[in-house]
Amino acid sequence: MKFKPPKNKQIIQTQASPVKKNISKLQWYMVIVIVISPLVYIGWAIFSSNWFIVADGAVVTEKYLIRAHEDGFIKQNNIHPGELVKNGEAVFIMTSPLLNTELNEINKQIDDIKNLQDKLYKNDLKALEHKYAIAKKYVDINEKFYDAMVQLRKRNIINIIELQQSSQVLHNAEMDFGNVQVEKQQYSLEKDNNYAETLRQLNLQKSILEEKIKSLDIRIDVDAVVNRVYVYKGEFVQKGQELALLSLFDKPFIRAYLDSEFVSYVSKGTKVNIRFQDGSKFKGVVESKPVFAEMNNDRSMFDSKESKVVIIVKPTQKIPEKYNINNVPVEIDVDRL
Repeated sequence: MKFKPPKNKQIIQTQASPVKKNISKLQWYMVIVIVISPLVYIGWAIFSSNWFIVADGAVVTEKYLIRAHEDGFIKQNNIHPGELVKNGEAVFIMTSPLLNTELNEINKQIDDIKNLQDKLYKNDLKALEHKYAIAKKYVDINEKFYDAMVQLRKRNIINIIELQQSSQVLHNAEMDFGNVQVEKQQYSLEKDNNYAETLRQLNLQKSILEEKIKSLDIRIDVDAVVNRVYVYKGEFVQKGQELALLSLFDKPFIRAYLDSEFVSYVSKGTKVNIRFQDGSKFKGVVESKPVFAEMNNDRSMFDSKESKVVIIVKPTQKIPEKYNINNVPVEIDVDRL
């Protein structure tokens, strides 16, 4: 035989149990939260999309394009996207086998000409010295012969015609000797002038090549942040080829696109907030009159176009360097009031 408590006692025990009562209420609260949360989210989304005015945009900076000064190979690449570079830094180290070969060839020509100059000068000078010695000796002989003829004429052993002939021979010998002297002097001057002009031209070419080789290494003259790098170590590049794109820190601005329905809320001088993806905010102002533009809607398979308002925003607060990168996405918050 089982003992059964009175029914009124069971009711009293149930009413006196707070745990069961609280669990029941909590379950109801959870059901209400689950049901209401999506409605609250949808309501907030509808409200925020219609109340808060946001324009999608991107940072626009002044571009600094690095180009190759000469044909050559990238020996070393010292920059990478997103890095900060300072004024005077060597961003690319380059080498040019062609320029090095040309410089070696010119150095060889200079050495060869100097050696040839000394060799030819010595040989030619030796021949002229020999010619000079012969002419001088011939003059000496004819001077003695003429002096002897003068003595013979005084003793009437020879006539005046023979003396004149002897004098003419001496004169011719002296003329030849004089010509040899002039030839020797002219050769020395011409030799110096010819070789000097050739050496001047080669040294000029050498200086130009050395400057080209020196200018192969590229250094920048500004502070900037690396946006893109187009070449890699070991790659051959041509003169004028684009190597890298940098963004300068000076005067960045924002180009943003606003839905046309909000055009009445913006004008030149409207104060806005610039918001980056990490949540950082900076104050700005609409710098110019908004204009309309058509944009392709990439989400549509029919390539439809939608009308947008283009606004140019100028920061009124200094934006840190890490944000001054071209095409960094931002959002522009426009107040309704």
